[in-house]
Amino acid sequence: MFLLVLLFINDPGKAVPKTPIFTAFPDQKSYFYVFLKTFLERASFRIDELSLPLHPPPEEQYFLLIGEFPEEEVENLLTKLNSPPALTFYLNCKPPDFPHRRVILKTDWSKASQEIGNFFKKYNVERIFLIGKETSSHYNLHANIQKELKKPIIFMESSVKRSSQYAYFKKRSAFVFTSLLAFKDFSALSNFSPELVVLLESPPEALYLLWEGKVQAALELSPSLFAQKIQEIIRSFESNGYLPKEPILIPPLLITRSNLKEADAKEVFYRCPLCY
Repeated sequence: MFLLVLLFINDPGKAVPKTPIFTAFPDQKSYFYVFLKTFLERASFRIDELSLPLHPPPEEQYFLLIGEFPEEEVENLLTKLNSPPALTFYLNCKPPDFPHRRVILKTDWSKASQEIGNFFKKYNVERIFLIGKETSSHYNLHANIQKELKKPIIFMESSVKRSSQYAYFKKRSAFVFTSLLAFKDFSALSNFSPELVVLLESPPEALYLLWEGKVQAALELSPSLFAQKIQEIIRSFESNGYLPKEPILIPPLLITRSNLKEADAKEVFYRCPLCY
């Protein structure tokens, strides 16, 4: 929690009215959500977690962010709003067939596959393991990486017992973990000493693991770019009513030790280099 507080240290300034944004995310403690919220608040938005029934002041226009919920849950949520939002943003989830203004923002997993594929091409990798819980937002990432590299990929949940049948400790194996938690689960194995590890998220702790050489790359999902695009769309909508018609793809970035300064969590890392 202390690390996240560091993100909010700003110079005092004149108070200005803040545009209200309500959010609905399945995991409000995730790195992506916490940083997205932080960057939006820095851009003079007021962020509130959605609680139903929603009772905003009648004169207040608000916006809604929905992330990574199944379509049926999203539709159920929308039917319970007592007043419609001016605009609803869908982040890495499919919007239901519902009469409302909406904008879709997605992580460009095709771009992620290219980034990871180019990274692995530098090494003589024989097999690749994709480990952890694959969410719908990954959009068949393992298939895309396999197509990019033309290498066999073995996908498995982060179950130590079921995974023990694989010779994953052999050399020239690369490992892609869907989360930092999945990496920690496997790191507890006494015979797990990987030479090449990629994480599909880059929270502050991942940057420390990069710096120590325990992880070789981490995918930056760029909550700052999501926040920037959301801000641009809202300001444009408020000024001239313009909305993009097509889904917007946000490119991720592969972070290594050499480009740590490009990660969204760089402030936490450089302000507190000994926290981990």
